[in-house]
Amino acid sequence: MSILLSKRELKDHKRLTERKAYLQTLLDEPRSSAGPSSQEWVSDEYANGHRGLLLDEIREIDVALRKL
Repeated sequence: MSILLSKRELKDHKRLTERKAYLQTLLDEPRSSAGPSSQEWVSDEYANGHRGLLLDEIREIDVALRKL
């Protein structure tokens, strides 16, 4: 599992729901429109990888919530 919570929090419906909501806000953040010469620029591969990790954690949280 890659959910970034302690073992006790993994059994806490409220904490899991809060973590899921936080991850959703990260997914909804607009991507920087800066170009490759800017320090804020993020490659497509990096952005897609980051998004994939967030989605994986949300799926894991959904599984954990169903088990409770």
